[in-house]
Amino acid sequence: SGVIVPTERADFFYRLGARRVLASHWACDPEIHRPLGIPKMYDVSFVGTFYLNRWRTLRALRVKPHVFGSMWALRAGIHHPPAYGEEYVRIINETRVNLNVHHPKDLEADAPNMRTFEVAGSGGFLLTEDMPSIRFLLPSAETYSSVEELNEKVEYYLGDERAREERAEALAEECREGHTYLKTAEEILRSVS
Repeated sequence: SGVIVPTERADFFYRLGARRVLASHWACDPEIHRPLGIPKMYDVSFVGTFYLNRWRTLRALRVKPHVFGSMWALRAGIHHPPAYGEEYVRIINETRVNLNVHHPKDLEADAPNMRTFEVAGSGGFLLTEDMPSIRFLLPSAETYSSVEELNEKVEYYLGDERAREERAEALAEECREGHTYLKTAEEILRSVS
């Protein structure tokens, strides 16, 4: 039997008994995840559910983030209800710096989450943890390796609109060229046929 997984690290799945492992990462849907051309309202935002590592990262930011999500019993910024669908895409477009803080298992597996591609496809500026696969899949994504580096990059990109917008445009193009769900489905069909 075979499995499709969002990581290049296949050994774990072979040890579980898979005969074939196909790496297929998350993607964006250009009809949903798209630039809206609307004014920015938020300097820094994060859209997602509470995890302890996310709370630790967000509370260490010097710029107070807008946090859209559920189960945030511990506060780490200016909190808002969860956002999905069109509202989620609107928030990405209204944010200067879209943070992505992965679940620890995603980092361990070197498996970028959906938000990585959704922010990219929506034309948002993305600042996410450094991962080998992100450097390979989306070279224009801006990454950080420590809270200190994260704070430095937030400050830099909030102060340099041109650099931020150029990076966001390049990232959106990379995502639309190589990481849409249609392209992913075509690759899977080619691989299994």
